[in-house]
Amino acid sequence: PIVIDHLMSVWLLICLVQPINSLVFVYDGLVYATQQYAYVARLMVAGLFVVFLPLLALFQAKGYFTHGDKGLLCIWGAKAAMNAWRLVGLARAVHSVA
Repeated sequence: PIVIDHLMSVWLLICLVQPINSLVFVYDGLVYATQQYAYVARLMVAGLFVVFLPLLALFQAKGYFTHGDKGLLCIWGAKAAMNAWRLVGLARAVHSVA
């Protein structure tokens, strides 16, 4: 039952970010088709240090990982923010004029 409770705490967020995730994966395929692997790698590393880790540090500073059951929601929120970062970067690469 505790696993179900934790899952239910993030279920809505997971559902809401699916359109963003699907676009990220489409753009991943388009960028990979043009063999811009280094760009994708740099985008992921930048997203890790600019979006994901700072959000986790902020959530940790607010005490969300030690009090209550918000830790899993915070991790998924940071992942969703990183995928939004990736979407913007990948769309920019695909739609930029060469």
